Amino acid sequence: MGTQRVPSPWFAAWQFLLFFAPFALLAGGGLIAFYIVDALTERSRQTARETAAVTAAQRQLIRDIDTVITDLRVLADDPDLRELAENRRTPRYDALAARWLHVARERRLYDQIRYLDAGGEEIMRVNFGAGKPHVVARANLQNKADRYYFRETMSLSPGQVYVSALDLNVEHGKIEQPYKPMIRVATPVFGSDDQRLGIVILNYLGERLLQELRENLAGSAGRGMLLNDAGYWLYSEDASAQWGFMLSHGRSFANSYPHLWPQVRSGDKGQLHNGFGLLTYATAYPLRDVARVINGRGPEGV
Repeated sequence: MGTQRVPSPWFAAWQFLLFFAPFALLAGGGLIAFYIVDALTERSRQTARETAAVTAAQRQLIRDIDTVITDLRVLADDPDLRELAENRRTPRYDALAARWLHVARERRLYDQIRYLDAGGEEIMRVNFGAGKPHVVARANLQNKADRYYFRETMSLSPGQVYVSALDLNVEHGKIEQPYKPMIRVATPVFGSDDQRLGIVILNYLGERLLQELRENLAGSAGRGMLLNDAGYWLYSEDASAQWGFMLSHGRSFANSYPHLWPQVRSGDKGQLHNGFGLLTYATAYPLRDVARVINGRGPEGV
């Protein structure tokens, strides 16, 4: 965590912790937190700066998710995709793949664009890597039936969209190295008889969100953190503390600071006094705006 008592008692008395938490990506999903250690006279300025950083990241995420949902619906409504879903073969396979390559190349938001059938088998997949997209060979496609996002999306009704929490990409049952933070946005594909044929899924690059936060915090006197709603570090300057809910080390802010986490987790914003100073936190829920995007109303204030 990096918040340590300093040897000098007078310095500790002036030490302040500014903590922005949580930035929930989804109910049961991710949240963002920041803290800085600064002098008393700088607290208001730093509070405004960090609040602005969180707000900017929230708005960037909502804009991106708006774009992702638009792309997702266009892809899902493609007649050639429906032909592929219903018959597993289509003379327009190459044309469909070319359109997916174009979307991946122009947007640069996606690590993957995929169609999975009702059994979780990847039928078509475009990956983005080394600065350009490519179609994954059929021999290298995988079955994702055991992945939570597949099960969640397959249970949706026509027109509904699934947005996952932020976690790490998994390939062939193992966490991909180097780590790739992902948010998955998906929707089911239905046949003419209203039968669920599979899902279209876009893997949004979570690193884009992290980079936005790092850039907005570049002038801060302290360090940034990204936490999920269970209090695990998704991003920390101490990389060894990250992703405890997916990795064996199991470390979390919630476990390291059990006296702070329940109060931060339960409130939208506030201030807490403790042994090392003042902890200020504020919570934002961009999924509420995502829901408005999905329902066609657009994000408010963005």
